[in-house]
Amino acid sequence: VANSGHFNVEIDINALDDKGWSLLQRAAANGQMHIVKTLIRAGAKNVITRGCRKKPSTLALENDHEEISEHLLRVEKLDRKP
Repeated sequence: VANSGHFNVEIDINALDDKGWSLLQRAAANGQMHIVKTLIRAGAKNVITRGCRKKPSTLALENDHEEISEHLLRVEKLDRKP
């Protein structure tokens, strides 16, 4: 470990918790826009998981986080472009 205080740690950004939710789904449902943006930049997949069965954008909207839902829908639209 360097003296700078930074660590090199590899994690699976798309790992699921014990309920089958991804980090992105949790952040979207909890209204944590800064976390949502960080996870997307880090490569988190904006998808339905087997445990939750809802897209992060849907979870955000259901929990009154409209801005996050709209952001995720824009990201999703960009991801579909060839």
